[in-house]
Amino acid sequence: MDPKEVTRLMQEREAQTGHAAVSPSQLYRLLECPGSLILGLQAPVEPPSQYAMDGTLQHDVVAEILNGETSKDELEHLGVLDDKMIQNILTCVDFINRTIRRFDSPDEPGFENVNWSLAVEVKGNLSRWGFPSIYGSSDVILKGRIDGKLHVFVIDWKFGSGVPVFAEENDQGLGYAGMAVKPNEDEPIEAIHICIIQPPLSYEGEWVISHDELADWILGRLSTNLAKCFETPDVFNPGIKQCKFCPAGRAMMCEYKHLAVQKEAENVFAHLAEKELKAIPIEELIHMFDQLELAVKYRSEIA
Repeated sequence: MDPKEVTRLMQEREAQTGHAAVSPSQLYRLLECPGSLILGLQAPVEPPSQYAMDGTLQHDVVAEILNGETSKDELEHLGVLDDKMIQNILTCVDFINRTIRRFDSPDEPGFENVNWSLAVEVKGNLSRWGFPSIYGSSDVILKGRIDGKLHVFVIDWKFGSGVPVFAEENDQGLGYAGMAVKPNEDEPIEAIHICIIQPPLSYEGEWVISHDELADWILGRLSTNLAKCFETPDVFNPGIKQCKFCPAGRAMMCEYKHLAVQKEAENVFAHLAEKELKAIPIEELIHMFDQLELAVKYRSEIA
């Protein structure tokens, strides 16, 4: 497909939804499956699910608390939050408070000083890295000094309970990190912390990388794989993780989505065949069986 036609489809989708056609939240799917960009742009726009609307509500309330527009004491009186939502929101606010206390001479949350700064619902893009079409809003960017050295925390809230999201090797978090820092910073960054907080699953993950490692990801995996979306738009790489949240897959427009289940199962069984069961670490076994469970669930969704 002509690159100009791809650009037209992206602009059309952005006008329809008010969101980026290529945002950090979609990067894993696009980088893993080049064909999903164009096919996804051609899929019908889906209305938000109740789960998505509940997640947006919790995001908004956390932002209001951090911006000083709502207090924690007022949550029970808002009338739109159930007990689980309130606990999720309080968990997120507590994480911010605990993170700030790691900085040199922290003040109370809501007051910035020379040692830290807090930004909520931060709009940005990757134009400084050469990718202006990638843009979106990160939940929280927290910058502070620890032992006098600058640290950047990129924090993302997850309120779903169906699929666990981990901080390590997280393309979405890396995309937000690229929006938060420049290729050449005025002050050296000691570390970038990619943080995923998923209260319904009691998960708090933190993945620490260097500025150089972020640059390597942007100029390597991101640049190389994103180019394939335009150069080889007819190449598909099915997998549970990328297919499950692909608009083309949900619209039953992709003939490859059924292969995702077979591929995932084959990967697990091939790995089991390579080793004796007792030689496989328990954490690895748990991950493999979790993948099989996801495959079974996904198979029932697309059957």
